Amino acid sequence: MTPKFTRSTVLNTLGVVLLIALVAPFAMYAAPQTIGATESYVVMSGSMEPAIQTGDVIFVYDRDPSTIEEGDVITYNLDGQRTEVTTHRVVDIVENEEGQRVFVTKGDANEDPDPYRVPSDAVIGVMPTDGIPARVPFLGHALLFAQSKLGIALLVFVPAGLLVITELWDLYKHATSGGDDGTEETDAEPTDDQQEQIDDSVPSDSSATAGAGDDD
Repeated sequence: MTPKFTRSTVLNTLGVVLLIALVAPFAMYAAPQTIGATESYVVMSGSMEPAIQTGDVIFVYDRDPSTIEEGDVITYNLDGQRTEVTTHRVVDIVENEEGQRVFVTKGDANEDPDPYRVPSDAVIGVMPTDGIPARVPFLGHALLFAQSKLGIALLVFVPAGLLVITELWDLYKHATSGGDDGTEETDAEPTDDQQEQIDDSVPSDSSATAGAGDDD
């Protein structure tokens, strides 16, 4: 049997697909482990433009520092607390006095390399460039807006208010509808055919009298 596709079915399907498409990036940011990433961050500066734009969300994947090469984009922090992280490109790899690998980094939009060296133990992970989900453009703007007072009002209080208004409206319609189904019962007059059937089904007085006389 061939399934029947109605306009309502198509619209509902499109609505579900659109909802998933809108919610999925936010879910990925909140739980980057679902796509195999280690961390997710909102880019707050344009030091890596045009490859990474301000307001993008990036996903960082765990990588053995010994496998990092020149050209890789790494995310690191130097204070040990991850209170402020940086994502820059590796432009050189050298050894420090202890013989450990350290990375010379530079933002693509900056003219000069960073004035510090990044030790291997400061690397959080690598932003891949081989097709693995690594960046969602502009998602950071939406996240920052959602955390603002205006964003909270529009995304939380306005929908909640609309829900309350809708429920009150439904209660009002139910109370003024005159019945559960919105209709009022009326005493309809029977049609001529219906009246004739009623008359035929009721015994006449003569029939009843004759029956009583037979019993005698």
